[in-house]
Amino acid sequence: VMTTVGMGTLLEQRVGTLSFGITLLWSILITSGIYMAIAVVLSWVWEYDNLLYQHSVGFSGVLFHLSVLECHLPEYQQSPRSLFGMVQVNSKLYPWALLVVLQVFMPNLSFTGHLAGILAGHLHHYHAFQCLFPRDAFWREMDSWPLVTRTLAKVPSYVRAPVDGTRHHSPHENLGVA
Repeated sequence: VMTTVGMGTLLEQRVGTLSFGITLLWSILITSGIYMAIAVVLSWVWEYDNLLYQHSVGFSGVLFHLSVLECHLPEYQQSPRSLFGMVQVNSKLYPWALLVVLQVFMPNLSFTGHLAGILAGHLHHYHAFQCLFPRDAFWREMDSWPLVTRTLAKVPSYVRAPVDGTRHHSPHENLGVA
């Protein structure tokens, strides 16, 4: 949960509340789809059916998706990240290193779910889902809709879609969907 607060706040400040919410919803669906694709491929190729019959519930795949997006933000690309205070890792390799370290120290975690999140994050960053995300102008227009201005925009933590490059860059450029 604490990871969501840090990463989520940073990404929401970058792209706006509405865009970030849609990113989370798509991440849930895409990460789950990739998880199922991995399970089907393992079943067909190696006749490993366990993942097809395993129950999997959680948000960690989405967190790995968000961590990939965060690591590709311009301010983090050049700086190394600390892996549990033990070692410094290149920012772009951080989600992969975290996947391996978590699996070594906690082998019962969902390796496949975390892997699906990382793959979803990279696909998102490299524009594979561009057709799923509206353009920047749509988010700015949506912020002016009466329903939004009367309800969501009154919430103190609501972040409007960025209008210019002074505080934010292009939302989808920063999340890899430009």
